[in-house]
Amino acid sequence: MNSEITSPSRRQIAKGAAWAVPAVAVAAAAPSLAASTCPPPVVAVNCPPLLTTQQLTFTITNPSSSTCDLPEGEVITVDRGGLAGVQVGPLNDLNVGVELLFTDANTAELTAPLAPGESITFQVFPRGLATVSALQNVTVAIQGASATQGYTIISLLGLSVAICGLG
Repeated sequence: MNSEITSPSRRQIAKGAAWAVPAVAVAAAAPSLAASTCPPPVVAVNCPPLLTTQQLTFTITNPSSSTCDLPEGEVITVDRGGLAGVQVGPLNDLNVGVELLFTDANTAELTAPLAPGESITFQVFPRGLATVSALQNVTVAIQGASATQGYTIISLLGLSVAICGLG
């Protein structure tokens, strides 16, 4: 029995490397291609007309072109420009049935996945916050997408409403 070990030739090594490079390039490109099919959600402001009791609301839409659900537990942040006194309970009561749960005054989570083409509309100002609030901004953000709107809180006939900024 002859146990002679032979080393591969330079040509065999080069041939093996040439076959390995395309496989590595394809494997490295695959994650970025997969991520490109999931566009960020769209955040829109819904401004109420003046002289109504409608509230300023926001809508988050998972684009119909997406191939991914926005997952349950996805975090939505709300920055009300320093407005104090916002309580979690009234925010959740205000948004019953929206598949959204505020965990604190500035953070909410989706309680169910949002499929491509689906939207949720919600309020970020509980009624009765204040009689008058100076013009401030509110920003709602999710996955890097956001919308900002100036607002004023005004009390009309004992009912406080947040309306788009007057000015």
